[in-house]
Amino acid sequence: MYQRTKIAVAVTMALGAMSAFAQTPAPAESMQRVEVTGSRIRAIDLETAQPVQVMNAEQIQKTGLVTLGDIINNLSSVGSPAFSKTAVLTSNREQGGEYINMRNLGANRMLVLVNGKRWTTTVGGYTDMSTVPSSMIERLEILKDGASSIYGSDAIAGVVNIILKKTMQGGAASAYVGQNDSGDAKSEDYSVSYGAGDDKASLMFGLSHTKRGVIWARDREITKYSNGPDHKTDGLGGGPWGRIRQVNPLNGGATGFERTLNHTGSYDGVGVGAVSRNPANYHTPNPVDDAYNTAQDMAFASPTQLTTLFTKGAISLPHDIQFTTTAMFSSRGSHATLAGYPASATMQPKNPVYIDKDSYYNPYGNQVAGAGVGQDLFFARRTIEVPRVTENENRTLHLDATLEGNFEL
Repeated sequence: MYQRTKIAVAVTMALGAMSAFAQTPAPAESMQRVEVTGSRIRAIDLETAQPVQVMNAEQIQKTGLVTLGDIINNLSSVGSPAFSKTAVLTSNREQGGEYINMRNLGANRMLVLVNGKRWTTTVGGYTDMSTVPSSMIERLEILKDGASSIYGSDAIAGVVNIILKKTMQGGAASAYVGQNDSGDAKSEDYSVSYGAGDDKASLMFGLSHTKRGVIWARDREITKYSNGPDHKTDGLGGGPWGRIRQVNPLNGGATGFERTLNHTGSYDGVGVGAVSRNPANYHTPNPVDDAYNTAQDMAFASPTQLTTLFTKGAISLPHDIQFTTTAMFSSRGSHATLAGYPASATMQPKNPVYIDKDSYYNPYGNQVAGAGVGQDLFFARRTIEVPRVTENENRTLHLDATLEGNFEL
């Protein structure tokens, strides 16, 4: 009991001393600001409910990349590009552009803003990031979480807000030229930007030109075969050697034998075919020798070319009102090359095309088998002489204007 009382008295005296010390005003000279340093947690992550990554102009420049699409696509939170330059089988209006596929949720589910305003999209809802020159960007704000409750379904994957520089004094120019060790995929990037003005009126513009060369699949061992160099004869397509089949007289469908023209080539397509009107010059199809390696005629990465003109202006008006406007025009061209199309008599099922039994070239026709005993035939072959080429040309125009200010009603 005595021990507890002694401790209580000691605690009471200590608290009293602390209270007295707290009530004593400290000299003004001893009050200093204390700042905690060394934290790697970004302040914006602490102030928002959702994770936001910020990249400033210096960080963008240190990446060594030129186009905005390449810069963002190198982030760890971004998945595979929706329309890669190596996806040459994709022949749509988006081919050749740069799109953000955040967490592989779809590039058309990624909302792109410029100064907080929605940027121009294609008919399919895709935003080409290469239409904004990186030299005019002050910072990037990347919301790596969904924001569909705020912006709608096009922000399910996230939001990228591109903050442009408010003013620019003077000009800047850059040039980049490079290519692979093998001598292909030559890349050229040229850009120039200039700005002038002050807080009352400012104007800046940027002009950029980007060109990417083609990469052929046949120029690399790893890409010159459909399933890789260890499986050269797998995944082959239809061959260039003529293939014939009989025609069912009841329903007009293919039936009976299937024969392929004799030839001296293999799946590489190199060789000479025999006389096609001789029925003895045909054999049962071989899945390797009578097929074709379509990868040798395909581009691994399609060439692209982009030219963009970008302007931004602002002027102060009376009554604390400011008028700002942004304009952009871009022209992009690209083309994809694929192996020739496999021409077949059944390409149009409702209107099949036959080798008529009276044709001179029909090996089972009347002129070879004898009058009255000939028969119509289906035919098929890959036209490797004429590759499939898809040309894409896109023009994008964006205009917006804003009046900002404070007023009273």
